[in-house]
Amino acid sequence: MFQNRQTKQAAVFAFLFTVADRFHKENKEWCKYADAASQLTNDEDSIQCLFNLHDLMNVNDRLFYRYTGSLTTPPCTEGIVWTIFSQKIAIKQESLQKLRKNILTKVYRPVQPLNDRIVYKNH
Repeated sequence: MFQNRQTKQAAVFAFLFTVADRFHKENKEWCKYADAASQLTNDEDSIQCLFNLHDLMNVNDRLFYRYTGSLTTPPCTEGIVWTIFSQKIAIKQESLQKLRKNILTKVYRPVQPLNDRIVYKNH
């Protein structure tokens, strides 16, 4: 999550993953991220890492969806600007397991109804 210090407006970037195989080469930056995340086992743990943000985000096609929603973890704050990049990022099954163990451990909030929310598409 990113927050504007002046306006306090918050934004989340979301990425879709696919398991790397012979057709999808693993994204090395996500491998580094998963390795670093696997070392964070307690709430107060921290680690310093350097990543190539361009390679980590892998948004070459610039196709994304945007809407205003809420956080998916407590306190499920409303008014969050979500940007979901449509290009899938290939990571190894091992890296995905590391993320599931330490970061993607629990679904706190199921998918919510669209209600009157507008979803924008950039292409």
